[in-house]
Amino acid sequence: MSIYGTGYYFANLSAGSWTVVVKSDSFWGMSFTIAVSDANTSAILAETPAPSENDASLQFALEEDAVVNIVVEEVAGEGGFFDIGVYDDFNAIVATYGIWLIVVPVLVIGLIVAVAVCVRSRG
Repeated sequence: MSIYGTGYYFANLSAGSWTVVVKSDSFWGMSFTIAVSDANTSAILAETPAPSENDASLQFALEEDAVVNIVVEEVAGEGGFFDIGVYDDFNAIVATYGIWLIVVPVLVIGLIVAVAVCVRSRG
């Protein structure tokens, strides 16, 4: 019997590219593996090649609408809490990298504009 936990989830998804994202605070020290299978046939659609610490993601594609089973297995750590989400293309990027994906470019562009205005007003 394993001391680690396994979470079983399902999602009804349309055809397209999808990403499963699992996030846990580093405080918990958890490592995960993810597997996605077709709910009707149990055929494995995708699985992580190795455990990922704290944050794990897995991309897969569906050729038609389907219900998929998602298995998140904790393979290391002392237990704890984690969040799981299933996202389409752009939303997966935001979920993986967070709000910094938006904030940093806005700050950099704002700084460039401010410097350009200062240089132009002096010249």
